[in-house]
Amino acid sequence: MTRLHSIVEGQTEEAFFNRVLVPHLSASQIYPDVQLLSPKRVASRQQKGGWTSYVSARRHLERWMKQDWNEGVWFTTMFDLYAMPYDFPALK
Repeated sequence: MTRLHSIVEGQTEEAFFNRVLVPHLSASQIYPDVQLLSPKRVASRQQKGGWTSYVSARRHLERWMKQDWNEGVWFTTMFDLYAMPYDFPALK
């Protein structure tokens, strides 16, 4: 059994993952699940998906990896290339 854990940037990526990737991967005996990065707040106090720094995304992924580091478990991310955080490696 293979499990695929994914961290996504926002609600759009989460919906894509759940509607498109989950059925496709499940049919291939890959059991995916997804976590949404903590949403950022905007001026209207409305929550939006997204991330503000590479460091916070990396910490989130590292915590999850420590919780479920087993054989047959894979991790991935799904982030927009548009407006990448300033501290993303090799972006400078």
